[in-house]
Amino acid sequence: MTLMDRIEANCIPEPNSGCWLWTGYLTTKGYATMSVNNHPARVARLVKPITRQALHRCDVRCCVNPDHIYDGNAQDNRDDAVRRGRQARGAKHGGARLNAADAAAIRKSPEHWTVIAARYGIKRATVYAIRSGRLWRM
Repeated sequence: MTLMDRIEANCIPEPNSGCWLWTGYLTTKGYATMSVNNHPARVARLVKPITRQALHRCDVRCCVNPDHIYDGNAQDNRDDAVRRGRQARGAKHGGARLNAADAAAIRKSPEHWTVIAARYGIKRATVYAIRSGRLWRM
């Protein structure tokens, strides 16, 4: 049995999207994995030659359709996440200490940035970045 035969035996084609859904082992993050020569391997890297990172056009982590997978780098992956709205930004970010109203108040406040930073429990550099428009753009 060839490697591609093993892969196809563990896939279910999804007719609406064209995804090949992996029914075998998934990583804790949901990526298709299988053992090759007693070593774990990501199936996306096996179905298509990938030199950097395997990125998915379909946003389905368990999809192993070679037409849905493309080669990219970490920046491509981040840009893709932002473009598709998968990147937690602003108040939705798990580490956010501010919301949009706080950022607007910081931008308008005449107080010194050190006082503002102490009030909101943030770094002075964050106050500067908000006031300069680098963070919390409006």
